[in-house]
Amino acid sequence: EQEEIRKGLASAARKAGGKLMCVRKAAKFSAWFSAKCRLPLVLVVDWREVKPCMEYLDTVKEAGNGFNSMPAVVVVLAGTPAIFKRASAWAKTRSAEDRMVIVQDFSDVHELMDDITKHTSLDV
Repeated sequence: EQEEIRKGLASAARKAGGKLMCVRKAAKFSAWFSAKCRLPLVLVVDWREVKPCMEYLDTVKEAGNGFNSMPAVVVVLAGTPAIFKRASAWAKTRSAEDRMVIVQDFSDVHELMDDITKHTSLDV
């Protein structure tokens, strides 16, 4: 199932003129972001890794790299109704600048990516 999801996200990224970069952990994301990231980008992240990713991005923002250093959208994958509820509550505590979207079903991710790519060219 994960391979199908990866292929779908890669396809959506190519349609937008971007590419899919897959990393499993927030530490790998932060290393990639600081070394090779090209903006704009969409961060699609699992609930387990969103907090460390956002903590890293908060440090980038606080270091003076500013709002332009942030992902265009942060999509949080919540696999169950309970996680969706927790993630949604947590997202409400974040700044509106984070532009965070919580989705429960992977089909929601495909619809969201299609909608995003209609309006802009992104490096995903």
